[in-house]
Amino acid sequence: MEGSKKIQNMRRLLSCFLSACCFLPTGLQAKSAYPDQAIKLVVPFAPGGGNDVFARTIAQPMGKLLGQSIVVENRPGASGAIGAAAVGRTMPADGYTVLLSEVSIHSVNGHLRSNLTYDPEKDLSPVTKAGTYDYMLVINPKKVKAQNLDELVSYIKESPGKMAYGVPGVGTPHHLGMELFAMKAGLEMTPIAYRGASPAVQDLLSGEIDLMLSDRAAVRSHIKAGTLKALAVAGRERVKEFPEIPTIAESGIKDFEMESWFGLSVRNGTPDTIIEKLADTYAQVIKDPEIVAKLSEAGINVTFSSPKEFSAFINDETKRWGDLIQERNIKIE
Repeated sequence: MEGSKKIQNMRRLLSCFLSACCFLPTGLQAKSAYPDQAIKLVVPFAPGGGNDVFARTIAQPMGKLLGQSIVVENRPGASGAIGAAAVGRTMPADGYTVLLSEVSIHSVNGHLRSNLTYDPEKDLSPVTKAGTYDYMLVINPKKVKAQNLDELVSYIKESPGKMAYGVPGVGTPHHLGMELFAMKAGLEMTPIAYRGASPAVQDLLSGEIDLMLSDRAAVRSHIKAGTLKALAVAGRERVKEFPEIPTIAESGIKDFEMESWFGLSVRNGTPDTIIEKLADTYAQVIKDPEIVAKLSEAGINVTFSSPKEFSAFINDETKRWGDLIQERNIKIE
């Protein structure tokens, strides 16, 4: 009888303890495994561009592996600064808001924008370098009679400052790549800024400008049609789609290498275990050849790096482009 009472008392105490646990503050209760709710993937650029295509291509398969939906949200403006500030300053550091970040956000904006509303280093934690874009130096062949890069360099040197090239904004990869080319080749050219790559390409086709450094997706059809001529590619290696076109370095501009890259980042303070899980999940997604092929068709080369590797890469790129911006006295008016 006495043993039975003891058992009943113990049951009452256990019941009271479990009931009390329900009223403990959230932080004191056992945390659910990540993720236990939908994840938001912020694209800090307008819909329809390469970054947006990438985000919408990987969102569903990553969400499937994580067991939660991933919702893409576009927050364009100020070369990605608006979206970066939203993630890096206002969202919780819990891995439920991920930023599709890129070279401007991490390595360029801090050198060009005095009123930047986020700190690339203090506010954002890199997850993985996710992809790159091939850039090609193209001319209007009806206006510029150059068959190769060496002839183009000679052509530009004959009329210093008169050749005009288009860029979709000051400080964009297109602009910085051309500034790097001009510096290494000893050239004087005039940059013409546009609101986006498409109007720049249209003016190149019409002969309003002479040349530009463009991502492959924006000019591939014109190259194949012969309305634009690609003289060289900016990366370390030739482009698989156009294997006959040499790199700028192969064409005589020593040590030239330029690529536009992007990746995934989260707010600084996000637990390392969550960062690693996001990186590992992306690594699994790009093992699918269909996804890789779809992104390649959009002009995107998929890559992967660990969070630590991506962080080191960002540091190198920040110094590299910062030095160029200072040396070339590039400013946003």
